[in-house]
Amino acid sequence: MFLIEPMFAVPAAHAQMPDCEALNAELRELFLAKQAEGDRYRNPDPFTHRNEALFESNFRLFDWPQECVQALRRFCLSNLYRTIGELNGYDTAMRRRRHIATEAWFHVTRKGG
Repeated sequence: MFLIEPMFAVPAAHAQMPDCEALNAELRELFLAKQAEGDRYRNPDPFTHRNEALFESNFRLFDWPQECVQALRRFCLSNLYRTIGELNGYDTAMRRRRHIATEAWFHVTRKGG
C-alpha cells in the first residue's frame, strides 16, 4: 500500500494595506536613515555572511517608537490575530488572550547585495 498524507499543512494568509504609499515612503526614509547610522541598528549576529551592499537591521523593529513603524506593527499583528481567530474559530475574547512574540527587521539591498 502506498499513501501520501499532508502531515504538516501550513495555512497562508494575505493582507494588503490600502492607501499605503505615504506609509511606505516614511518607512523607506526611516530605514535609509537608520542604515546610514551604521552599526547601532545593524544585526550584530546575522545567520549568514552579509556583504557591504546588504544592510540587515537588528530584529527589534517593532519596538521602535516611530509612528510609521507602529502603524506597520498594528497592521501586521491585527491581521495575524484575525487569521489565527478565523483558522481556529476563536472569538474576540479568545484572540485577546493570545500572546504573540515577534521579531521584525528590514533590509536595505544595494547592487551586489
